[in-house]
Amino acid sequence: MKQIWLAIAAVLIPAFIIYSQQNTHFIDNHDVLKLQAKSTTIKQVQLSPAVNPNKKSPSLKDNVNVISKDKLTRLAEIPQPTQLQESVIADEKNFRKYPDYNAPIGSEQQDPVLQQYQVHERTTLNEDKSVGLTIWADKKFYLRGETVHIYAYLQNERGEKITGKFTARLINEKNNIMHEQGFSSGNQADYQTQLDLSQFNSNNMPSGIYKVLVKSDNTNIKDALTFTLTQPDIELTGEYKESINQQGQLAFDVQVFVNSTNHYYMQASLYSDTQVPIGVSQVSTALTAGLHWLTIEYAGNLIQDAKENGPFVLKNVSLAKVTMPIMRTPLLQPNFVTASYQLDEF
Repeated sequence: MKQIWLAIAAVLIPAFIIYSQQNTHFIDNHDVLKLQAKSTTIKQVQLSPAVNPNKKSPSLKDNVNVISKDKLTRLAEIPQPTQLQESVIADEKNFRKYPDYNAPIGSEQQDPVLQQYQVHERTTLNEDKSVGLTIWADKKFYLRGETVHIYAYLQNERGEKITGKFTARLINEKNNIMHEQGFSSGNQADYQTQLDLSQFNSNNMPSGIYKVLVKSDNTNIKDALTFTLTQPDIELTGEYKESINQQGQLAFDVQVFVNSTNHYYMQASLYSDTQVPIGVSQVSTALTAGLHWLTIEYAGNLIQDAKENGPFVLKNVSLAKVTMPIMRTPLLQPNFVTASYQLDEF
């Protein structure tokens, strides 16, 4: 009997030791995981005993690039790609062709700077879809003291404009009605109203996004548009310098005046002097109050691909204070013209 118990002990004791070691290791890992859950840095997450702390973990950007390259490779291997697949391949190649801050512009309608300011008509139909209300404003961004011009018309199911009566209500971000007024009639059953922002001071109308609810009183159709009362705190001074930098890029030094310390953003589109769009560039940086020079650059291959010699024109510019919502200037068009550069200089 004693020999039997010794044999059992010889099996159980080592098994218990192994179990204890494994259980202790599990508890240590659990504690590490609890500590990791309290941290947001990648380095601390890599301290797990199962991970080599000296091995660099791929970044999110690296993973995105790998996925994108694999996708592009698979598309390129298709014997007879569709028109959509060919378009994706071309877009992907163009996306990687230029620096992150540059992009080509195919046409003036595709200019990203202009698209920031493009206004849109809104059309809402009544329940039986027999009448539609269309509304729009003249701009998306207004400075304090400017006038918001709002337009409206009614149209029947045959597309004919019909007469009506309209009311506009200005509503703030807290959904409170700040002001109400009617519309005056114009030509061909078009109606309009002007909202004078100078009648509101900064206390009862701070910078932000506002809604204008337009109601057709005789049809009971209503819809809303929004605009931003902006205070960008940055402006162009009218001073510009251009050069070809050491990287073969066309670089512009643009002087700005800043009213308050903040993070600011500039986006600008470059055209040839024959009005052919070339590309868009952008820069973002923190600035203190006062005068500053912002440098914005256009890659040499971006200019070469446009096949347009200089002079070039810094045509459309958008400046913004990076807040929520973004405080953007009205569209700026300095039309600064460069020297007569040749394509082989880039």
